[in-house]
Amino acid sequence: MEQILVVLCGIPASGKSTLARELASRMRAERQTCIVDTDRWRAEVYGGSFSPEKERLVRGLSLREVRECLRRGWDAVHDDTNYYASMRHDLRQVALEEGCRFGVVHVATPLSVALGWNRTRPNMVPEHVIRKIAERLDVPGQKYAWDRPVATVDLAVTGVEEAAGRVLRALRQLARGRERRVTHGTHAEELDRTTRGVVRQFLSEHLEMMGEPAVHRARKEVLRQALREGRPPSWAARELRLRLRGVLDRAEEDRTGSA
Repeated sequence: MEQILVVLCGIPASGKSTLARELASRMRAERQTCIVDTDRWRAEVYGGSFSPEKERLVRGLSLREVRECLRRGWDAVHDDTNYYASMRHDLRQVALEEGCRFGVVHVATPLSVALGWNRTRPNMVPEHVIRKIAERLDVPGQKYAWDRPVATVDLAVTGVEEAAGRVLRALRQLARGRERRVTHGTHAEELDRTTRGVVRQFLSEHLEMMGEPAVHRARKEVLRQALREGRPPSWAARELRLRLRGVLDRAEEDRTGSA
């Protein structure tokens, strides 16, 4: 099987880590495989308590670990919620840059089951966090062709061994090239690439805006409007630059006012 990055997606306490361990164990029969567990990075970075402000650092560290694993020639399983399509896109970009396959596995265990399992964990995730992630989860494949999952498993219905076997069979099909190919150049994907590029350029010029929620909110608003109205990428780029200029101006006014 060709080298691959497997990205797990699902709400907390849905069984992702259990599936990751079983899947990696089977993948190691063919190639060295590492599990990139973002909870381990959180434990190191947070010092035991959740801190939303440090999530960007955690994501950066986990992406670096993924890249290091792939450069060693290993397969990698990324074990995290990956609940936004943008998170999965970042991982896909790493796979593309390192020349390996990429596959999303959606762990679709229902919220009610995950909440029950969470209560039995030694380190419980706050229930409101699980509910919030469930509400915000971008279901894989609903927006972009590249994001379609190679497998979707409900661990409340399917045992972890059976689920891992199903995923492994799907990954083998992916490696043989029978998967649905990503259709580059669709309108949604062109808009996505264009607006990401605008944001990257903006942040490279205004480093103080890194991590500012209004920046990414502006991109999402422009994307939604462009898709709804059938606007071309060139319009989206111009509109987003205007909105980001407004975001920057407001941030400067806030800093001036508080000085």
